[in-house]
Order: sequence, then C-alpha cells, then structure tokens
Amino acid sequence: MLVCCFIIGIGCAAHGQTHLMGSATLKDSTSMTTIPVLVSAGTAQINCLFNGSLNRGTLSINFKDPEGRLQAGFSLDANDKNGAKGGSRQEFKNPFPGKWRLEIELRDATGKLSYQLDVKP
Repeated sequence: MLVCCFIIGIGCAAHGQTHLMGSATLKDSTSMTTIPVLVSAGTAQINCLFNGSLNRGTLSINFKDPEGRLQAGFSLDANDKNGAKGGSRQEFKNPFPGKWRLEIELRDATGKLSYQLDVKP
C-alpha cells in the first residue's frame, strides 16, 4: 500500500521574502519529489530546517544549488526495530542566484517528515 500526502505551503511576505514549508505522513511510501526554489540576485540568506521520524524505511532530503551541488542534506534509515528520528538546520549567506532544488526521496517509508525553507532578500 502506498500512501503519501504532502502538504506544501508557499508564502511571499512583504519585500520579497519567500517561505516554503511542507509536511507528510508516510505509509509504505516510495517516491522522488523535486521542488524548485527560485533565488534572486542579491538574496541575503536561505534558512533550511528538516525534521523526520520513521518507523521503517528510508528518507533523504537534499538541497542543491543551481549547479547541482549538494548544499544541505538530511537522511534517516529506519531499517531496524528502533526506527529513526532526527533533524538538521542549515543557513546560507549570499546564495548563488538561480533555480535551487529541494529533492525528497522516500523508500518504503512509514512515519513523518517536515521541511521549511526561508529565502530572505
């Protein structure tokens, strides 16, 4: 059974700030999702927050710059009896302009995940 429900919110505050967030409850989920994040020239900073807890399976979240280089990542592997839980927080000052990518990969994952990206002008 494959059940995966992503809730994604995108907000634009005054002065061009972008707030991107999402969460999912997973049950035996296997998928690959890519979310584009546009970063304008002159952007001051990007803040990333990733959290997850799994009863089984694996999850990987990667944040890549416009050149395809990994800038932040987070992964969990819950293929034992105890499951897995964790999180990661990253900050990038003066990021390269262009289309960044948030990639979320799930393999037989059961549990929860959430992410939040703030792009500040």
